[in-house]
Amino acid sequence: DRTVWSDIGYHDLIFNLKLRNHYYDGLPKKNGYPDLCRDFQPGVNEAIGGRFLPSKKFFETHPEWYALDRVKGTRIRLWVCVSNEEMYQQIFREIDEFMAKNPNTRELSIARGDTQAPCECDKCTELVRQYPDPDGCELYTVQDIIFSNRIGKHFAKKYPNLRFNMLPYGDRYSQNEKLRFEPNVGAASAELWRNHGLPADCNERSKYSLAQVCKLAQPGVHTYVWDYFANFRDFMIPFPNHRIFAQTARYYAKIGVRGVFCQHQFCTAGDMTEMKMWLFAKLLWNPYQDIDKLIETYCNAAYGPSAKFVKEYINIVEHARLRQRWTWFGCYVNDTSHYLNDEDCVRILKALNTAASTIKPHDPRKKLVHRARLPALSMALLRYTDMIEPSKKLRFRLPPLEKIHTDWLVTINDSSLNFGSQMTSEAGAPYNSVNGLNKTILSAPIVASNFACTNSAVVYIPAKELTGGKKMTRQKDKDGTEYCQLKIKPMGEPEKIWMNPAFSEIGHTFTAKDKGDWYVFATVRTGVTCDIDESSCYMGIYQKWYPNGVLIDRTMEVANQAVVGRKTNNGQWRTISLGKRRINEGSRVWIMNGVLHPIDYIDVKEIFLVDPRVIESGVSGAK
Repeated sequence: DRTVWSDIGYHDLIFNLKLRNHYYDGLPKKNGYPDLCRDFQPGVNEAIGGRFLPSKKFFETHPEWYALDRVKGTRIRLWVCVSNEEMYQQIFREIDEFMAKNPNTRELSIARGDTQAPCECDKCTELVRQYPDPDGCELYTVQDIIFSNRIGKHFAKKYPNLRFNMLPYGDRYSQNEKLRFEPNVGAASAELWRNHGLPADCNERSKYSLAQVCKLAQPGVHTYVWDYFANFRDFMIPFPNHRIFAQTARYYAKIGVRGVFCQHQFCTAGDMTEMKMWLFAKLLWNPYQDIDKLIETYCNAAYGPSAKFVKEYINIVEHARLRQRWTWFGCYVNDTSHYLNDEDCVRILKALNTAASTIKPHDPRKKLVHRARLPALSMALLRYTDMIEPSKKLRFRLPPLEKIHTDWLVTINDSSLNFGSQMTSEAGAPYNSVNGLNKTILSAPIVASNFACTNSAVVYIPAKELTGGKKMTRQKDKDGTEYCQLKIKPMGEPEKIWMNPAFSEIGHTFTAKDKGDWYVFATVRTGVTCDIDESSCYMGIYQKWYPNGVLIDRTMEVANQAVVGRKTNNGQWRTISLGKRRINEGSRVWIMNGVLHPIDYIDVKEIFLVDPRVIESGVSGAK
């Protein structure tokens, strides 16, 4: 499978044929080429509560068929009670009805709906406890395997050529030796919560999710991947994933992935959209190609004499991606200040403005070059005040904000970009093709940003000033050391335990006087239950967004470090660092639990910020 969620993927038949992508039947039929329809469509979408066991039809009359939320005492419309026999009989009938209407179907999704909630009734919980992992951990995802296997086994003889697929979303899957998929059961794995500025094999959870799902499959039943190649909050700004799919594709090939459905930037005018699509297609055919040579080939062909300036942009972004460990490149982050410093922004605008001015007016590649400039314009609209001072330092004449806005509008509204849709985000970018930018951001006073630390060389937050979720407790060692503690059970807690700040978190929210670029530290200790826990806990930052100094009330994750725990270090305090980070009013530095292995405790003694001048060059008289 090689399908893409994108403007080009949905609306441009010729481009898909050039890339040898798969596409939906409507595209060739609409263009008058029905013979180009694909042989079959892999079944990878959510199914429960929609296609099968539709909640609109059965939820009111048969709530017992659906999963129980024990704490709330309510039922979940998008997952099942896997111990309910009547539910299975209804699913069997619906699948029979579907196959009667679609007898040539080769793959069918029976995946849970868009929820990760398990069934917590007594019988389903007992089923889970029959299959503990080697480390003793009990996993609710056992339910997905039991459910899928029951359906696969029931229909194995009746539909011998039919495969059933489930859809994991990054959760840990069972390593219990008694559990394997039935021969006609497979999966498509969608690891959404991961750092999308790193290859997929750099996700510490993938070994226990995607890779483990591949191991659960019988020989010859390969896993699909539902991948993500876009920043859904904003398709237009720089997103540093130009080079990473090469390593990701090699990882997929190594563990036996069969095909990839990928959600790209939907618009053609996003950050190097067409190049990323081209690289994606080339690397699916051969993941062992040299990514730098591929980028060189594409840029030279697409941008001609402007290619070196476009490549300069790609290299600036790549350097920024690699410069700072623990930067979080999530799918829903509008801000760029967590990885592009103010000088980066100036260099990017300068490089892509030069690319646009270099191409000759009658060169047929002119529109492609101007399209390539859009991430620089989009970023400059949102980081203009950050760029004022470094522009002077770099001797770059920063165009007026109104000029950048006009260039942005002219480029994005060029009819040559619009194959079908020109949305600038899936989930709330600050601009659109009508007015170009949120008026509040555009009309804000143009005052140069200043993130120099002013209130102290060190901002120290002791345990007594830390705050947290319901599971945080305050403790004291025999020597009087105060600390805050989390103790989280992997199964059976009253609330979800994964990235739930209101429940299982320790941290501190900084105020306006703390604004600045700081080195960020915390002192922690952990009690792990295995030799090496890849993520005994996580340290990160949530913060508000201030484009051009205007507060946009949207919290986003900008840093995230998986803290490795070792039994040999249990009980030992250690200071960890997120590196240099921009702290705004409302930025929250936090520690939360991991979910890969059981852990006895997570203790936090302090969080503190240090002025970069102390670390990088020293400050006279600093203590």
